[in-house]
Amino acid sequence: MAVVINIMQMSIQTINVTNSSLIAKAIGEKDENKIKLISGNSIMLTMIISIITILIVLFDKTNFTYFI
Repeated sequence: MAVVINIMQMSIQTINVTNSSLIAKAIGEKDENKIKLISGNSIMLTMIISIITILIVLFDKTNFTYFI
């Protein structure tokens, strides 16, 4: 389970770093519409990765003892 959580954390950090650089570029270009799109995509990707990770952890048969 720790490996799954570490992969989730690395994925979310990668998305955050990438989006920070894209937002910095959009701020430099003064493109507010692009900033909104990048932020929305970042939130959606983070939520999707989190939900997938939660489902993997919940349905992992080897960690069933957590529910007892």
